[in-house]
Amino acid sequence: MNLQIIPFSICLLFCIFLVIAPRYRLAILAAASVMQASLVFTIGSLRIWFYHPVAIALSIIGVYSYSKLNHNVRTQLSRRLTSVCIYLILVSLGAISLPIIFKDTPVFEARGGLDFQDVSQLYPLSFTISNVAQICYLVLAFFVFISVFTIMADGKWGKLLAVFDMMFMLGGAIFVWQFISIKFGYYFPDEFFRGNFEEVAYRTDYLINMNRMNASFGEPADLGLFSAAMFGYGLSGILILNRINLSILFLFLGLIMVVLSGSTTGFVSSVSVMIGLILCLKYVKLSVSKILLLVFLGTSISIGLIQSLTVADFIQTNVAQKGHSESFTNRLFSIEHSINLVKETFGLGVGLGSNRPSSLVVLLISCLGILSLPALWLLYIKSYDLVRSTNPVLQVLYCSYIAILGGVATAIPDLSQVTFSFFTVVVLAALMHLAIFKTKPILNK
Repeated sequence: MNLQIIPFSICLLFCIFLVIAPRYRLAILAAASVMQASLVFTIGSLRIWFYHPVAIALSIIGVYSYSKLNHNVRTQLSRRLTSVCIYLILVSLGAISLPIIFKDTPVFEARGGLDFQDVSQLYPLSFTISNVAQICYLVLAFFVFISVFTIMADGKWGKLLAVFDMMFMLGGAIFVWQFISIKFGYYFPDEFFRGNFEEVAYRTDYLINMNRMNASFGEPADLGLFSAAMFGYGLSGILILNRINLSILFLFLGLIMVVLSGSTTGFVSSVSVMIGLILCLKYVKLSVSKILLLVFLGTSISIGLIQSLTVADFIQTNVAQKGHSESFTNRLFSIEHSINLVKETFGLGVGLGSNRPSSLVVLLISCLGILSLPALWLLYIKSYDLVRSTNPVLQVLYCSYIAILGGVATAIPDLSQVTFSFFTVVVLAALMHLAIFKTKPILNK
């Protein structure tokens, strides 16, 4: 066992504060979700990252908090969780049995990146530790969801603003610190924020005179996903919440972080924000001042991008020409092959944790088969209830979350991706709150 003293000590402090400072439990989890690449300890080849011990500690606390809920609320929650538990059992049974039933079917290696595999020589399907790991991630997310619901049970939705403000400011501050350290040679604690430094070092080399940033995240694509969510949070904060100062900061810093991450995922996710805003238009009235502000921001951003030849070339190389790259060809092949896996397994899939294609959506379809439909419906359709709630805080949450949904639809094939996992449990807890209390939550600013 190899213990990382500083990350372990800070992680332990986080867990202690979960117990002694119950008001800040969601904020603590949010802060832990930012430090995704901080390695706490290793046991052999097993690496434990900062977020997961905090999530486990919160889950244990959540079980106790669940027992303290109002009896009627607990009864209604239990009734709704019954179907969720049945679903998780079915998915878990599939993860164990399907790799055995369809043994030797060609799949993409579950623990390897698509760009590092020879797509002409796929791996024979078999039951591996990855199947067990994915079940564990699902179970952990389930208990974190219960914990977050108990935190939200008082209905003080305004707290979400403070939590997300803190989370995005923390992520932005670490990004700025890394940028300054690279630009001017100041110290940046790679040993704390990037426990997988050896794996991501090549991604931070100069490319078209730019460093691909990853801050405290596992790789640039993870930073791009987080940054797009920040951009969506800032833009929707201006339009929906009428917040100017912080929202403009998040909007511009989010865009800068997307660009300097050099992540195609980040660009796609940022575009998804516009879809979220369009879906909110039915419930949001845009004043003349907001429209003028949007025009000003759009014009300023466009001029800035056009004037920056470096950025323009970078986007041309990494986005516009992506369709002609070997990586893009491999991703298309992974989609086609994964869809065929559903046919070959008679709609059952190959089991969660058995196939790792180009995106999370394709992963769910190929691994879960017909069981992927309820999950996709919940993520992409049911989440729109946040907008229909007419609660401005939840609408802003949706505009931020849809950036993540856009990102995982095109890339990041990991259920364990921390930004996706954190946002999803918060969204699902909010949806459960709306379903149980049957009332529009009150905004507590």
